[in-house]
Amino acid sequence: MTVDDLAAPSRLKGVRVLLVEDDGDFVPDLLELVRAFGCKVAGWAPRLPEAFALSASREFDLALLDISIGGHSVRPFAAHVRHQRKPMLFVTGSRELVASGEAVVYKPFSPDELQRGMTAVLQHAGSEA
Repeated sequence: MTVDDLAAPSRLKGVRVLLVEDDGDFVPDLLELVRAFGCKVAGWAPRLPEAFALSASREFDLALLDISIGGHSVRPFAAHVRHQRKPMLFVTGSRELVASGEAVVYKPFSPDELQRGMTAVLQHAGSEA
């Protein structure tokens, strides 16, 4: 499956995504996927201070978070997102750092895996509202 093959699923169309990811080589591909799903990019932060600043200045519906940002745990920002009652999905290659029950898509992943993960997190958040 390529990005061109993706149709924007109705559940993701218009969703504003905040991305916290420090791998500059990976970010363009991830942003392209998010846009192909019909989402809007609310912002991208390569470090935690930027993530906190973006969350204060931009509206977002879903956070995609790498678990380790610049050698630091993203947990303080994840707690901030949780406090804001916003859904989040960890997108990481660090299996050992993810707690049981956390929503996660492991790198490397297919576009379909990311799409399913994002949709599931949003559906779960909607059922709790």
